[in-house]
Amino acid sequence: MPLRTAILLTVTLMACSACASPSQLWWGLFGQKIEEDVSALPDGVHTLHYSKSTPNPRWRGRKWGRGMVKDGEMTGPWTLYHPNGRKKLDTTYLDGDQHGLTTHYYGNGSIFTQGQMDRGSRVDEWQSWGYSAKFPDQ
Repeated sequence: MPLRTAILLTVTLMACSACASPSQLWWGLFGQKIEEDVSALPDGVHTLHYSKSTPNPRWRGRKWGRGMVKDGEMTGPWTLYHPNGRKKLDTTYLDGDQHGLTTHYYGNGSIFTQGQMDRGSRVDEWQSWGYSAKFPDQ
């Protein structure tokens, strides 16, 4: 990373740290909305895989997620996976938007953050844990 970029990132993080927790900063900088095109899939339960166009060739063909599609939209419970096969996200979809309890996982399987979604927007307080602080069975 060029020195100028590193300095800019450091200053930005320091400025934001007064108003956000580290996990909120991480989510804001690197979090992303899940946007998988399921519009062409028939109704029913589907297991999706990382596509051939995925930037990292080691990920291609690995399981991406599993859940129900109805009328071209994700609906009901869905589980998404990291390329290593561990859970990445447990959530529920309502009319194509995340809705209800949502849990994000680190690549090692421990819980990163958990909270409620309301039609695609985070609501209420979300809990966050360190990399090895909370595993689902604890």
